[in-house]
Order: sequence, then structure tokens, then C-alpha cells
Amino acid sequence: MEIDISKIKPFSRWQSFFYGSRGIKGFVNYPYIYFNIDIYEDIISTNPDPLNIGMVLHEFEHIKRIEKMGKYKFIFLYSISNKFRLKEEIEADKARFKYLKDLNININLEERARKLSGIIYFWMISYKKALILLQKT
Repeated sequence: MEIDISKIKPFSRWQSFFYGSRGIKGFVNYPYIYFNIDIYEDIISTNPDPLNIGMVLHEFEHIKRIEKMGKYKFIFLYSISNKFRLKEEIEADKARFKYLKDLNININLEERARKLSGIIYFWMISYKKALILLQKT
């Protein structure tokens, strides 16, 4: 997948305060992807960390799926449906995981399962179920 760097933006001060204080490193506000300043600066550097590139691929997968479904339908379903939100996060994780596996980089599935089962994603799945699902991905 080609990365359109013009679609990647750093968090504003407000976003840094609001999202950064909740442990959110990046998110999509279609058609842009926003990252905290450390990740943003790394991504635009000449030698970005593969883990950060993996996050970019994850977020671009969301953009691709938003374009396919339509922005408002996607936002509506993502906001109200745990099942839809989980499906979308797993699909986006597949892009990241494939990239990292191809580089022989270990993926911390326990950390990802904690996030999927936590407040950031509105407790959409239990930790145990998330970990099992991620191990199958």
C-alpha cells in the first residue's frame, strides 16, 4: 500500500491534550490521519520506526474502508456497534500485523488486547476474547 504522507497530520494542541492524555496515539478524521507529535515526526523522518509505519497502515486501512462504505455510515456504525467497531479494528490490524510479520517484528498481542478491551474502544470485548481473536489474526 502506498502511503500518502499529505494525509498525515500531527495532533493539534487540543488533540494532544484530549487524546494524548487517554493514551491514544493516532486516529482517523477522514480524510486525514492524526498522530501524536512524536509519532508524526518519526513517520516523516528518513528512517521511521517500523512500528509507527504499522500504525500508519492500520489507519490507512480505516480510510480505505471509509471510502468504500461512505463516511457517515462508517462513523454511525463505528460509534454505535461494538460488533462493527471490533470488525473494523481487526481488519485494520491485519494490515499492520502483515507488515510487521513480514519484517519479523514481534507483535505485542497482549497490549493490543488490553486496548481493544478498554475504555478507548468502549469496552467492546473482553480481554480474553480479544487476545484469542488477535492470536487468530
